[in-house]
Amino acid sequence: MALVAVGVLALAAQIFPDQFAALQGLLSQSNNASSDQQVNDASVLKRDLVASDYRRLRRAIDEQEFEVWLDELGFDVVKILRDDLEGSRHQRFLVSEDGLPTLLVAHNIDLAPRVPLEEGDRVFVRGRYEWNNKGGVLHWTHHDPKGRREGGWVRHQGRTYK
Repeated sequence: MALVAVGVLALAAQIFPDQFAALQGLLSQSNNASSDQQVNDASVLKRDLVASDYRRLRRAIDEQEFEVWLDELGFDVVKILRDDLEGSRHQRFLVSEDGLPTLLVAHNIDLAPRVPLEEGDRVFVRGRYEWNNKGGVLHWTHHDPKGRREGGWVRHQGRTYK
């Protein structure tokens, strides 16, 4: 069992080097750290993980990748589009963030509640990125109806829509 755990950790270090390094740094610190220091360390870890996801998204855009899972990224809503009503219904809106192209978010409203958005709002998205020639689309922002994976969400004004 311990050998399996070591193998999983080695694989995680290869797939997610930035996150793994941040976790190693936290684990190697003294157990005598104050709770304030631990809270600060957790904030640093979260910031590093978010920065890592932005880098992962930037790389996916540059390399025209598909099926790239992103844990949580913040964006500004720049335009609300008409819903896509063909097949599964999707709420559609465009988002932007410094250093990235404008991206389409396609939020499945047959599986998740509609997000009450306005242009200029800040949203946080967990989902899957798919490259296209317009920048790309973020989707799978809902729970997994078959329960095979955690699924995604859109967070807006403190409420999570999944």
